[in-house]
Amino acid sequence: MWALWYNRNHYRVGDSEFTEDAIIFNTQNLVREYLLASKTNIVFAYNFQDIWEPPPMDVLNINNDGTLCEDGKAAVGCVFLDYHGLVQVAYAGRTYNNNSIQWVEAMTILKGMKVPKEIRFQGIMVDINALEIIQELSIHIQCKTLYGAVIDEIKEWSTHFRSCIFKHIRRKVIL
Repeated sequence: MWALWYNRNHYRVGDSEFTEDAIIFNTQNLVREYLLASKTNIVFAYNFQDIWEPPPMDVLNINNDGTLCEDGKAAVGCVFLDYHGLVQVAYAGRTYNNNSIQWVEAMTILKGMKVPKEIRFQGIMVDINALEIIQELSIHIQCKTLYGAVIDEIKEWSTHFRSCIFKHIRRKVIL
């Protein structure tokens, strides 16, 4: 609203005004920032249980892991489980290795978050065994680590779901 008022006043006094495209672009950015800031359905859970728990009925669990390989690449994999613990879909692949296990883990999470959106799931629960990753995800400022761009993209992708739960879970508990 302020941008429209500001633009009208500039027009009225003969100053340069924003183009329509600039007004639309700025408005979309403000709406996106508002939705991201006011989103209440992103949950961070620190789980130190010794048994795996299924997700709620309308939520898909993403169990993921990544590893560094000696050949200069990294291996990533995700298993997607329903509320019965049954595998709905699985993903495995290779990605660029920048010699940071946190970067590989973050890339695995990001790749895993894209699959439920493609198959139209509205809720996800992401099991994360890297405590550093979940700590960075729970901070509401831009991530300044080497893998910060990936963390920021994960945060952006989390806004695409009605429900998004990031769960820290010890490595021995993950299936």
